[in-house]
Amino acid sequence: MGRLLKFGCLGVIGLVVLIAVIIAVVAIGGGGSDDEAPVLRGSGSTNEVIYKVTGTGGATQADMTFTTSASGSITQENGEKLPWTKTVEFEDEPLNFFSVSAQNRGGGELTCTVTVDGEEVASNTSSGRFAIVSCDESSGL
Repeated sequence: MGRLLKFGCLGVIGLVVLIAVIIAVVAIGGGGSDDEAPVLRGSGSTNEVIYKVTGTGGATQADMTFTTSASGSITQENGEKLPWTKTVEFEDEPLNFFSVSAQNRGGGELTCTVTVDGEEVASNTSSGRFAIVSCDESSGL
């Protein structure tokens, strides 16, 4: 149990560091071309992000950490059965950040995806005992 909590805390710390780095890169570099950003309906409108985590090869449960607004407010859900999906509505902001990470509660393979307004903007896979997978996307500025 202590090892699981240690990995969970490291995962959360890593996610917070990743958020800070992405915000700094977007603020300094302008965030890349507009072609790479998810298509949002416009300032002040309601948009939808769907986070999904699936498991294969024995991965049946995971601990999830995900953003609940375009600005990056973080929520955790522990011991969730796979496949897991969370739909979050948000207001478009000057800087939009979407992230989900999951830590496997055993062995197998985890895959995460982030879909914004019907367009898949991030996908990743990780495998192994207590593996952590994360998917992020940012746009704006």
